[in-house]
Amino acid sequence: MRSRVLGACLLVGGLGTAAALSARAEATAEWICDQSRNNAEHIQCADREFRKYDAEMVRAYNQLLKTSDPVAQRAYGPPPREALKSSQAAWLAFRDTNCHWKATAFYGGSAQSVIRASCLAIATRDRVEELKAAGPE
Repeated sequence: MRSRVLGACLLVGGLGTAAALSARAEATAEWICDQSRNNAEHIQCADREFRKYDAEMVRAYNQLLKTSDPVAQRAYGPPPREALKSSQAAWLAFRDTNCHWKATAFYGGSAQSVIRASCLAIATRDRVEELKAAGPE
């Protein structure tokens, strides 16, 4: 339903703003750049936000990596440092494929890039918070 509503909005008047969405779609859509006036501005803004959050994520990850225990203890599985490395690698793969999948709701349309760029920024922002929350106080 949401993709049909947004698709209709795109056909009639372009993406413009999230305000063009129905009330139901508006409630479920999260946009990283609410003030963008068109797709190009939204993609530029979301890409800027993504790069900012990505750099912040790398810093938080490296800080957490430094403080993670590298020593394995018998019968407890991989040590925290190795578990963090595996988790981050799996999370990055999930983020990329999940955002691609979300964007395919608008496959071939002008909104596909907008949705993907926004998704990457939002997912990375959320991961930064998760990594910081796991770090030492």
